[in-house]
Amino acid sequence: MESDDWLSRQFGYPVYRFTFDEGHPPDEDAIRDAVNESGKSFIYTRTDVSDPSRTDPFIRAGFSLVETSVELGKEVMGGDPPEFSGCDITFADQSDRDNTVDLASRGFSLSRFHSDPLIDDAIADQIKASWTGNFFSGKRGTHMAVAKNAGAVIGFILLDVRPDSFQIDLMAVDAGWRGKGVGSSLVKFTEKAFPDRKYISVTTELRNTEAVNLYLRNGFYLLGGAYTLHLHKE
Repeated sequence: MESDDWLSRQFGYPVYRFTFDEGHPPDEDAIRDAVNESGKSFIYTRTDVSDPSRTDPFIRAGFSLVETSVELGKEVMGGDPPEFSGCDITFADQSDRDNTVDLASRGFSLSRFHSDPLIDDAIADQIKASWTGNFFSGKRGTHMAVAKNAGAVIGFILLDVRPDSFQIDLMAVDAGWRGKGVGSSLVKFTEKAFPDRKYISVTTELRNTEAVNLYLRNGFYLLGGAYTLHLHKE
């Protein structure tokens, strides 16, 4: 198991990720032995949806399935973003930190942390807020764009830009502005900003149908998926 130091700070006790070679998944005994070596902790793992049987030994060892995620991708189109008079989109700077972190603290309800009944919503909200705040501290992502209306942040998109591609790490739109084109405008803004990149990808929760449909409308297609499993050890 690998220590997740950042999540450990969020929870206030050790958090581990159970990693394994996809070609040689561990058996139930190996999982139990690893778990038993830890004290009070939160442990998580992911298995590929292509072989659901790989989740079985984790379930038998006490893990619970909390999330099915999907990975989507598309070729970068570039060009001009659509006209949207409801907001202005620019790259974020330090002056946007507080408003963006505030939006992140209340902009998510379907993440794996929110889906776990053993994790308090206040902790789940703080995880997303800290995740977003890490961008402004230079600890997460490479670029962020924000959508504003009358100077207020109503949406943001956090990116990890690489030499030939980029990944959407996190995106949120204020509840009062959803369904009005803000999310699509943010996605298209990033495509125009990095036209020399060939590919864009994102991972989101399967049950977040609003987000999945947004990406499908913007030309993304399904690449794969994963199951996320949690175990809380007292």
